[in-house]
Amino acid sequence: MIFAISSTENHPGGVCDNHFARSPYFAVYDTKTGDLSFLENNLRNMPEKAGPAVVKLLLSLNVGIVVSLEFGEKIRNVLEINKVGMVIIEDNHKTIESIIRTINMQNNQ
Repeated sequence: MIFAISSTENHPGGVCDNHFARSPYFAVYDTKTGDLSFLENNLRNMPEKAGPAVVKLLLSLNVGIVVSLEFGEKIRNVLEINKVGMVIIEDNHKTIESIIRTINMQNNQ
């Protein structure tokens, strides 16, 4: 499964960003291979419809689950229509590295 985690920075020590479609980066993590890469979100400054554009981009990377601190109502609908899972993180200090550890622990159960 491929996860996309909204991130404030482009390294594992960055924290999960507050706003999914407007986050500066996405940490893209593949649970099968263990590969982690960071994608700059060049769509974040679009005046309108950044959310659907971001979802389209992430779908092109075969992302199946997105992780963020919050998702707006419109983006929730777009994700549901495209059958992309959502995980809401409640701790705004969680690093990308710690989120990946949690993902790995849950996958190994």
